[in-house]
Amino acid sequence: MEERLDPVQIIALPSDNVTEDQVQALGVWMHYARKAGWHVEGLSDSVDRSAGECGVVEIEGLRYLVRVGPRGRGRAIIAPDEHIGACVADAVLNRRAVTSHSVFVSTVWAEPILS
Repeated sequence: MEERLDPVQIIALPSDNVTEDQVQALGVWMHYARKAGWHVEGLSDSVDRSAGECGVVEIEGLRYLVRVGPRGRGRAIIAPDEHIGACVADAVLNRRAVTSHSVFVSTVWAEPILS
């Protein structure tokens, strides 16, 4: 039985400045896949960057499309209008609860190319 994480299960949550550059986002995902034990080769196939496609990779004979977009789950903190330093201090000292809500965050993942 395979002990490596399947490539479609490899999810990267890079910083926003990385996800804005799809070439960097592809590199981050390839790093995670290699770290998981896969031999990953980037291919020069054309992709639709406006649709969030970063690039195509080949992993041990199978091809995958690496994509970037809002997919992972995260939290957004709502800061009050007052001084942010006071808000942080109050939260740390448990004088006031921090208001937050669930949001989708930028994520890099791979999908198999079946054709």
